[in-house]
Amino acid sequence: MSGKIGPILVILIIAAAGLSLGFALNVPTTATFSLPAVPAHPAHYHNVTLYADANGWNYNVKGYTTNPTIVILPGTVVNFTVIEEDNQPHTLTIAYGPHESSFSDTLLSTSAITTTPGHVSHAQAYFNKTGEYTYWCIIHFTTMVGQLWVNNSLPTFSLPAAPSNMSATQNTTLFADSNGWNYSHGVANPSLYFEKGSLVNFTIVQEDGNPHSLFIALGSNESSFSEELMKSSDLGNKTGSTFTFLAYFNSTGEYTYWDSHNPNTTMGHIYVVTSRLSIGLVATSGGISYNGHFNNSILVKNNTALTIAVSDPTGSVYNVNMSEGYVPAAGSMTVIGKNNSSSSATLLLNSPQAYALFDGFNNSTHHLLFVYDKIVNYTMNETIHGWYNKTLNPTISVAAGDLVNFTILNGDNLSHTLEINPGNNESASSAYSVAGVVPGQNSSSGFYLFNQTGNYTYWDLYHPSTAVGIITSGNASSSSAAVQPSISSLSNIDNLSIPELASVKNDS
Repeated sequence: MSGKIGPILVILIIAAAGLSLGFALNVPTTATFSLPAVPAHPAHYHNVTLYADANGWNYNVKGYTTNPTIVILPGTVVNFTVIEEDNQPHTLTIAYGPHESSFSDTLLSTSAITTTPGHVSHAQAYFNKTGEYTYWCIIHFTTMVGQLWVNNSLPTFSLPAAPSNMSATQNTTLFADSNGWNYSHGVANPSLYFEKGSLVNFTIVQEDGNPHSLFIALGSNESSFSEELMKSSDLGNKTGSTFTFLAYFNSTGEYTYWDSHNPNTTMGHIYVVTSRLSIGLVATSGGISYNGHFNNSILVKNNTALTIAVSDPTGSVYNVNMSEGYVPAAGSMTVIGKNNSSSSATLLLNSPQAYALFDGFNNSTHHLLFVYDKIVNYTMNETIHGWYNKTLNPTISVAAGDLVNFTILNGDNLSHTLEINPGNNESASSAYSVAGVVPGQNSSSGFYLFNQTGNYTYWDLYHPSTAVGIITSGNASSSSAAVQPSISSLSNIDNLSIPELASVKNDS
């Protein structure tokens, strides 16, 4: 038996060896996936910021959507910025299709993202094939996963054509530098402010000899929905060469401008507002003066870019501070801070609000800066028996955003003070004294801004039990107060316009 088994074993071993050799020579191939190379001049750019957290991309980050869906046009280069959030390792991996897949392209590895909170890493990816993609972290693949759509039918963006025969209303120069627009000329990537309806004459100056382009999009970030205002061939690479073009802005809002060759360093914002206005302040030992006075009211309409310019003739150390409300308060924002020099800053204000404007080193005096939608007038006669306007202690209706100019008439030659606070009852802690008269004084006036809906209480400081009423603030466009026909007739008003404090740009 053993003599027969031996040859059989040899044959089996040889057959197995041959089979193994066959597998070794014919290893099955595995499909791979990688995104195409980034071209030198793509059609579009789009910026995406992702916070890496094991609970999800952008998990619990204010202002960001968890695992956001990204939608772009074909031919878009996406500039990914990944910020490490939670001390854990992460990757940024892309696959074509609706799910995670082993056929994928890892743009950022664990070593690139690191585990250091706040560490920032960048990657570019080019998407030229329409369809659905998936992006995820291979370590936390069940929670850190989102979709990216490349869609050929998405809308495009372009600025409107200017009216025929319209001349440029504003000139703007930008120096093209890979480190940032105007990098060596003051503030890099400056915020630009244009009034609605401006035809802007842009002059672009070649600064560093590198290729530059100029794109613009509506919104606060670079986007594939954008218009190319200048190609790199338009400017060329000769230092000092220029390219000029016109752009018409007829819709208020925020725009983003950037250089597609350096999207991470050359990105700034354009704000198109209802109006652009300037005021001049003077730093003195007694505080910040305006038109030679202290404690002024400065009234400005909503949606305006306000430039504050400060001169310092005596070499004072000063801070121009702003705080919400009628008096200087802790937690105020420093708009300008200088020592023995003049300076300026531009504020973008875009919702009704009252601000105290004062010197942070000397807040014994301050100005009131009111941002309003509409100015209205209201007059009341006051006696010890109550306020009177057609009826006794009337309920007054206003609209949120109304700035009311209250005039009080002294009906009995006594002392009276009009106080207002939010709520249904008198409250000294939140009250503001609007206007007051004393014996021998016939009338007085003052402003109060109603910047939210709800009820307010008005009363006489000296006769709170008899002279008290309610003011209702709603969304209606009409009010029981008389609409002020022209702010130019008010002696203590500058013809300004201001919305809520949205951003501050120091231009010095």
